[in-house]
Amino acid sequence: MINAKWIVLILIYNTGCSKNVKNNIIQAIDQSSCANCTISLADVTDFDWDELFVFPNFTDPEEISIKTGTRYTGSTVPDNYKKMVFLYKKKVVHDEIFQSLDYDGDNIVFSVKNDSSSFILIKKQKSHFMIKPKQVKSCKDCRYFELVQVE
Repeated sequence: MINAKWIVLILIYNTGCSKNVKNNIIQAIDQSSCANCTISLADVTDFDWDELFVFPNFTDPEEISIKTGTRYTGSTVPDNYKKMVFLYKKKVVHDEIFQSLDYDGDNIVFSVKNDSSSFILIKKQKSHFMIKPKQVKSCKDCRYFELVQVE
């Protein structure tokens, strides 16, 4: 049987120390309050990282391990979600899932020049993005932002 003290500590860790990067990106967009402004992912994260991988739905931990070159023990990316996996010195320091299309909320999509169609790789030193608000016909009650990598 699990001790109640451990459950409380796990809940505190998972909620109190949560680093929601997607929400930080949306806050940075709201604070900039202009189309075609730029943001830096380095400015919206409060942890050290040097690489960010973005994986599509149904990517399993084994595939994430292969693509990142590190041992990944998280879960498979659910349907209609994407997963950000941040690495620092080839170790996972943060991972986060976000909906690909949230009909009731805010949406982001990364647009980068990449050699792979199965994942996106963003290096910290190239983590500057232009914000391009988009209209999605099927999404009347949401906001949708394309983040275009600035070279």
